[in-house]
Amino acid sequence: MKKPLLMLFILGVVYAGITFLGRLAVPPHSMTEMGGEGAGRHPALVGGELTRNFPQLPPGYEPFMMDISPDKRWLAFTGIYQPGTKDSEKVEAGLWLFDLQANQVRKLLSGTFTSPMAWAPDGRRLAFSLAQGYDLNSPLVLIDRETGKVTGLGVSGAGPAFSPDGGKLAYSGNFKAERGWFRGVPVSGSIFVLSLAEPSKPKEISPAGEGALMPCWSPDGTRIAYFVLLTAVSQEEPRATVIVAKADGSGLKKVYTIERYLPLSLSWTPSGEAIRLVTPDGDLLVAADGSGTLPKAAAK
Repeated sequence: MKKPLLMLFILGVVYAGITFLGRLAVPPHSMTEMGGEGAGRHPALVGGELTRNFPQLPPGYEPFMMDISPDKRWLAFTGIYQPGTKDSEKVEAGLWLFDLQANQVRKLLSGTFTSPMAWAPDGRRLAFSLAQGYDLNSPLVLIDRETGKVTGLGVSGAGPAFSPDGGKLAYSGNFKAERGWFRGVPVSGSIFVLSLAEPSKPKEISPAGEGALMPCWSPDGTRIAYFVLLTAVSQEEPRATVIVAKADGSGLKKVYTIERYLPLSLSWTPSGEAIRLVTPDGDLLVAADGSGTLPKAAAK
């Protein structure tokens, strides 16, 4: 089998497999969940009932990960394009950008990408990992939406999240071993914070190798929420702990343990007093100080 065909075959297996696992463990976000109020969002894993709320892509595109820009005009997604034919030589895989106003799609990068992306608050840049398939080597880059210019950040990681002012990036990195993946991110890393304003070394703010995922900035940019797996991601009733730390890594505090499922996403309420967990059973509000769950009326 020719190498391009082999890579596309592998891509199809990877996409199908992760989509299937996503359906078992955590259904994907809806557009409302991705673009709702509060600080912090995470790209959606395609495959499940809630994907009906996403914008309809032009014919031929099969998305895997999606994220909508802050102004709701641009939809970034990874996946494949097959223009009206079953000829595998015609299949293209990559990172794409869908202009919702012009109804046009253009490719930003070619490759069998499976990790999530993140929009900068200004909607001009994307943070993205260049890892293809199941690869622990995952260079993080910034991509200019208008020019397509790719700027390497000199670090390896996945699952990035911009700070509210766009000046810093939190991400999972320093992956220790192949212990499985969750929504395109290896589950053996820790959370790092990287300043984008000037060259600097990233700061590790969580214990090495604990499997920290989904960093999410508080509205004022002073704290980061994330979760850590307590069981194998493939376990029938997985468990995870939500943790909050200051952006410099101090004041680390376990605020809630999730039973029976893993969260689709974490986001802060506008006040910064609570964290919203999107779960298969609905939204759950958790006090950021660890005092327990809160009524939905507290989501302000």
